[in-house]
Amino acid sequence: MPAQPPPYPLTEARAPSRLDQGRPVAQEHPAYQILPASAPTGLALVVDVPHSHGHWSHEGLNPAAAQALNALSDAYVDQFWFNACQARVPLLLARFHRALIDVNRAPTDIDPQLLCSPWPGALRPSFHSDRGVGLIRRWALPGVPVHDRLLTVAEVQARINDFYEPYHQALDALIQQVQSRHGHCLHINAQGMKPVGDALNHDPGLPRPDFVVSNLNGLACAPALTCWVVDLLRSQGFEVWVNSHYMGAELIRRHAHPLLGRHGLQIEINQALYLDEPTGQPGPCFNHVALVLQCMIDGLAADPQRLATLCLPEGSSGTAESAL
Repeated sequence: MPAQPPPYPLTEARAPSRLDQGRPVAQEHPAYQILPASAPTGLALVVDVPHSHGHWSHEGLNPAAAQALNALSDAYVDQFWFNACQARVPLLLARFHRALIDVNRAPTDIDPQLLCSPWPGALRPSFHSDRGVGLIRRWALPGVPVHDRLLTVAEVQARINDFYEPYHQALDALIQQVQSRHGHCLHINAQGMKPVGDALNHDPGLPRPDFVVSNLNGLACAPALTCWVVDLLRSQGFEVWVNSHYMGAELIRRHAHPLLGRHGLQIEINQALYLDEPTGQPGPCFNHVALVLQCMIDGLAADPQRLATLCLPEGSSGTAESAL
């Protein structure tokens, strides 16, 4: 992390607060909230924040897991990207806890050990479910189950129908809207990560860098576009890894189609940069991290022609507006 503030003009970052104040809300849904771009043309970007909702308002929670759920949410990541977007980029926010259902997992990545009866179709539990962090999370902490009982098939199907699919549908609609306007779109999936992996992660005990930028090993985003985003972060003195510790998952796998001009990046922020670990409250560099992300969006916005060139497939001219 840089020792000195970066040499660019700073505006005061918003303190943590309700995100719907002072900005029109395009759509409210039990599964999500959309904060629209208010600029006439906006930027060819969409940002989604799937894991910042910290509350569990549903039945079936194990009382021993209640406190741990706070630590599982990506605290303040929604606030950072709200500040960075500056009403120039549509922002999609989940309104359910990631332990209820994780939209960054495949819909068939279900742990059969969570169910009280067989699933009525094919399941493909991945290494995520093997560790208890699949579509429906088994563990809040190692050895601390999220749920107080086994789940029925109907309960899991309801979570998919009521939360998972509406969130993905809303994200797809936002990306299509931006692409129809500009001819291309960069989707940023915004998340936060713990400083060190724990027993439920694939990297237990290993320290993590300031940022991880992931593109499914090049399948979700053009390499040159990925490098541009990485360079914007590294230019401010941060340690940024690419496809290491995290490679990206369902949210960019499902919605990124680079050959069609739709690119996806997962960006993980190390919580040690902005949180005071003992209290879970914003640390002394909270505002600085918020402004770093704003600067990154500023850098992309400063050269829309470069963004269009890197997004559009070779030989494609895109729409007229994409060159403006």
